[in-house]
Amino acid sequence: MAIIRRNLDGEHDDKRRERLHELDSLLDALEQLNLRESHDLTPQLRERLEGAGISVPAKPNVTELIERVWDVQERYLQSGGQEVPGR
Repeated sequence: MAIIRRNLDGEHDDKRRERLHELDSLLDALEQLNLRESHDLTPQLRERLEGAGISVPAKPNVTELIERVWDVQERYLQSGGQEVPGR
């Protein structure tokens, strides 16, 4: 039983790291847009944000999107890596 439990914990840790890595990657992409003062999201970035549970308005504000990613990241960390609904 201990081996099975350890594998399940390892899978949970791997998924948690992948999720946090994706959120960090989203923050990086948004910060790059913000530095260039661009508000044009690529369709891929929009899709990744929505996949992370972050709603993207038709005319997005990059600063607000960064804050939304931070919110999701914070809730995710506080939940111990359990999935939390997006905003």
